[in-house]
Amino acid sequence: MKINYNIFPEIIILTFFISLVFFACDQNKKAITKGEKIKPTKGYVLSREEGEILMDKSKRGNIKIKVSPKTGSQNFAMGTQNLSPNSKVPLHVHGTADEILFVHKGSGTGFLNSVSHQIGPGTTIFIPAGTWHSIESTRDSMEILWFVSPPGLDQFFRDLDSANVSGTKSLTAEEIEEIARKHGDSYSP
Repeated sequence: MKINYNIFPEIIILTFFISLVFFACDQNKKAITKGEKIKPTKGYVLSREEGEILMDKSKRGNIKIKVSPKTGSQNFAMGTQNLSPNSKVPLHVHGTADEILFVHKGSGTGFLNSVSHQIGPGTTIFIPAGTWHSIESTRDSMEILWFVSPPGLDQFFRDLDSANVSGTKSLTAEEIEEIARKHGDSYSP
């Protein structure tokens, strides 16, 4: 029997999503037993172009938030990020959130702690909370899907976007670090 290794990244992502569904159901049961109200959602479908678009004028590219507590998910957030050619997501760490990055198109280098990995279409990167990480695109643009649990990265992106409303100046490293710390993250190793 031949194993098709081409679908392996999709199986990992599907397994993770199924695990989160069970986790979310368990969390909702706990909340219900405590008398807390669960924000109702009927679900939704978004096209490739739809979502909350942030940092559209950034030199690094734009971010689309597709799923977050604002849209009904209480246990995770998910979106896409387009990196311009020769740009990077700076080295950072999430204090309490696990993250998955899935490279949809483009290529570059991914860094986990101090180890570099060549990444391209179909690459999945699992980043446990507390792991320093970064990604860099090559001469081509890169499109990635990001997924975090618990949510928070979505609000970090919103805060970055509103701190740079004009889109004409880059935020300083200190300004980015201040916003990151608000969300339990850090950009200073």
